Amino acid sequence: MTAEQSVSTLLTTPETGLGQMVQAVSASDVQVGTHSVPQRYLYAHAMRGEVIQHVRTQASAGDRGRLPAILADWDALQPKVRALQISEAGLSDTIAIVPLPPEAEAFAATTNADLLVAKAFGSWNHGIAMVEIDKLVFPQRTVNEEYIRQLICKYPSSPDIDALLRICVSPRTDMAPIQHLEVAPNTHVFSSPNTDLRFLGAFLKETIGVEDTPLVEAGGLPAAAVVGFVGYGTPIINAYQIGRRLVLGNGHHRVYALRKLGVLSIPIMILEVSNPLTEMPQAIGGTPKELLLGARPPLVKDFMEEDFSITLQVKQRIRQLTMMINANQYEIPA
Repeated sequence: MTAEQSVSTLLTTPETGLGQMVQAVSASDVQVGTHSVPQRYLYAHAMRGEVIQHVRTQASAGDRGRLPAILADWDALQPKVRALQISEAGLSDTIAIVPLPPEAEAFAATTNADLLVAKAFGSWNHGIAMVEIDKLVFPQRTVNEEYIRQLICKYPSSPDIDALLRICVSPRTDMAPIQHLEVAPNTHVFSSPNTDLRFLGAFLKETIGVEDTPLVEAGGLPAAAVVGFVGYGTPIINAYQIGRRLVLGNGHHRVYALRKLGVLSIPIMILEVSNPLTEMPQAIGGTPKELLLGARPPLVKDFMEEDFSITLQVKQRIRQLTMMINANQYEIPA
């Protein structure tokens, strides 16, 4: 008997009661949330309630089941964390920042002259320099270990300055494809495995040419167009500089991957901040800026402490962006 015949028999046989039908359907192996990825979670610097919330809402059932053990390990770590906060207060302000080597200056000049860089960083005084990885303030609590493995496989095992420039401060690089679907009239959905997917703004196109007419789905005589852009941010590793401190703003996974390869210094774009209260985002990587500006914020080197972070299986996710155009037409007094 085929599966189709079995279902038909279940639905049509008089002897089959409703309870038996429900039981048969309930016994099927329908699973929810089957896709997961390994994530490294820097839980030592998190608050206890934050750890509970993260494991409860993000982790797999197996990891949720070991929450008591995770919390016990977290409790045991806290004396060490508090000691670090005292002994290493101000450590982030001692980060080494040195000029690029002469052979990197031409690449840096080309990067700074790129229009993408001017658009993205023009509101700050900015420049590219070599910085010490371990003392970079690292706002993100988590990194995707699968993505880290992909990056490490793609990078040279011992990257030279040319490779580091391409990895860290090239304004144009290969990005993940973006999927698109028009789900309703004037409603467009975009998705990408890269969570940097974003809306890049819109502008009014006042001049319409004959090449635009076929694009007007409703027909008519087009007079203007509003064009919206979807894509990714400028993929340059950058950090906000407050005094001598550098707070990583973009490129967390690349920084982590390079550190795992043994790289100790990398070129990054430094954005000078004169007033962090007004010029910095309220939070970076989910961490409030007040914590990032504290005496001993989380640093890259904390991820290298094996007991400071744990691996969790978390729900795999992609970034979705929905764009909708609403047009309202009225007749009003002239």
